[in-house]
Amino acid sequence: MFAWMRGGGGDTASESDLAELRHDLVALSARYVSSVERTDERLAAIEARLALPVEDAAVRAALEAAVEDLHVLRDSVRYELSAVDDELGRLADQIEDVAGSSEGLDPTAPLHDAEEPRHVVLSADPDPGVRFSALVRLGRRRTDRSLQASIARLEDPSERVVWAALRNLGAFREPSTAPDVAALLAHERAVVRTAAFDALRTMGAPRDIGYDPVLPAEEREPAEAQLRAWAAEFAGQ
Repeated sequence: MFAWMRGGGGDTASESDLAELRHDLVALSARYVSSVERTDERLAAIEARLALPVEDAAVRAALEAAVEDLHVLRDSVRYELSAVDDELGRLADQIEDVAGSSEGLDPTAPLHDAEEPRHVVLSADPDPGVRFSALVRLGRRRTDRSLQASIARLEDPSERVVWAALRNLGAFREPSTAPDVAALLAHERAVVRTAAFDALRTMGAPRDIGYDPVLPAEEREPAEAQLRAWAAEFAGQ
């Protein structure tokens, strides 16, 4: 990491530092795009096989389960990519600020107190893309405002916004939110169910409970009940 990003060794960024950081940001974005493309290719290949007659019911069921897993993986990667793209845009803006100023700037720093209220307001914007971006930025630091904004978006009509809210709550590890997160284990979309489970596991939920977000509702219910019970206990600790 560069000295100017660490806050030591030097107060300003050199042109070579900035060029290297720009290069790294572009490379990071390209890696995420490549991940999405590879997942799409695998999904297309399996869906093509499903279009062919498959006499063995077990084989067909396995292929259908694989397709659902890949759908969840693809959606999760896309949402992660959206979050990364948002962060890359912020970093690019800060790089230009550094390039034009005499003071070093840490692009990994959380939101300033003065910025946070604006992003809280934007998290309720009519545009789901704006809401998503605001939640990504609010997720860099746990405060009462960022926590409440994330909780408020758990019932958002956009699954991508709900995903970002769950991502924040998992990172915040706030016990009081565990029951709200656990309630989304039964969401209609598997990518949201996956994000809810990931958030609970980050909070400390048992990993070997047997919950699989792509299973039918009746098969998920026993594990969901255990996770809801764990969340209630965690919230009351």
